[in-house]
Amino acid sequence: MPAIFAAEFEAYASSLTGHGLAEATVRAKTGMLRRFLAFLAGRGVEQLTALGVADVSAYVRSLAPMAASTRVDGRVG
Repeated sequence: MPAIFAAEFEAYASSLTGHGLAEATVRAKTGMLRRFLAFLAGRGVEQLTALGVADVSAYVRSLAPMAASTRVDGRVG
């Protein structure tokens, strides 16, 4: 977890917990956010206000290999 996004991450995690979500749901959602923030930091994004469409598109493209590994016989399984 990049230190530059620690405050935003903690605020999000606290909001999830405050909404009474199951611990497993909180872990899953914070895990997804952690990976996204690490990706952004790797691209040199230092503030979420600097986040752009190109950053989000690049992240979505980076997920394509994972999505492909979940397919069986051409279908998502």
